[in-house]
Amino acid sequence: MRKVLTAAEQADSRTFYYDLKPYVSGATASLTLSATLEAFGTGTLANVTLTGPLTFRQITITYAVGGANPQYRIDCGDGWNASTGFTGTFVAAAGATVPIGGGTSVVFPAGGAYNADNIHWSKAATWTELIGKANASLTDTLSGGHGHRTEAHGMGGVLPSLYMFNSGAGTATSGTYLANSLALPTAVSGVDIAFEIWMLAENWGLPPAGKTWVPFGYSHTLVANNSKNIINLSMNGAGAEAWVIARLDGGASPAFARFISTFKPDMSPKVIRAVVGSNSQVYVNGLPTRPAGNQSTNRGPATTSLDQCILGALPFGTTAPTNSFPQMRITTLLLTPPLAAGRENIIGPALAGRRAQSVAGMAG
Repeated sequence: MRKVLTAAEQADSRTFYYDLKPYVSGATASLTLSATLEAFGTGTLANVTLTGPLTFRQITITYAVGGANPQYRIDCGDGWNASTGFTGTFVAAAGATVPIGGGTSVVFPAGGAYNADNIHWSKAATWTELIGKANASLTDTLSGGHGHRTEAHGMGGVLPSLYMFNSGAGTATSGTYLANSLALPTAVSGVDIAFEIWMLAENWGLPPAGKTWVPFGYSHTLVANNSKNIINLSMNGAGAEAWVIARLDGGASPAFARFISTFKPDMSPKVIRAVVGSNSQVYVNGLPTRPAGNQSTNRGPATTSLDQCILGALPFGTTAPTNSFPQMRITTLLLTPPLAAGRENIIGPALAGRRAQSVAGMAG
């Protein structure tokens, strides 16, 4: 993607580019793992951790039996029972440290419960911006709960991805999101700033009736309600299925401006392009989702401050997000200023080339 962006587009303060890259070394990986694996299952879940380099890779651990000598197997993205031999047993009372290659080890704490239905899974700590913008990383600093899980072959069974999900309770401690409160909000703060959001993603579920999922949003943190600025891309659930861009400004009347598509979200890998501004539109694989035309989401001169962006949810100020966590996989995120005419015909196919890899993987 960096090769198809012009020098002017890359230099613009509103251009940010994120793309998952499998681990090779710390210099080439675009994602850093959390040192603590997320735990799922019953019993007293063990606090399994990682040591050494924490560059991007999928780590999934399942357990065959519990007791004094739990049996485990570790998938590092190449399937179970990888060539270096990660299947074995360990003594829970003493704990174990298991090297998994690349200088990274899994540390099983002594005394933990490792039941047959338990799973430990790697999650994202930081997703680095690849053009070189300062303070532009997306991190889980503002998130609680299970985090964005990492998948070596997630989207379409081929492309590396972040796996977004809500574990069910609909609170800040159950959902997952990555956040930035530095460079990204500054890039869109102001009166009706126009910009574009591009994503290479797929849904692994769709919103149920009465629910709205938010893959991406900007908001303000200081109040416990939605009386400050919010800009978000969302999906409505069953009965009102649509892609939606919403722009809220508590100082404007009416407060909300919305673009509502006539296109229903689906679960195939896709290139999503959301244009925010006086000519808002959402395109899926290059096709407009509202064939009747674009519509404005501008609010005029009023309250303009935005101080955080969220990938995977949208907290309204200090209020915890509810029912907003998307069930998606994402492998690429691109934020740009409004593109010059025809540029979408270069950028879209560049992203679609990766999608083609994913579709080929599904067919295979």
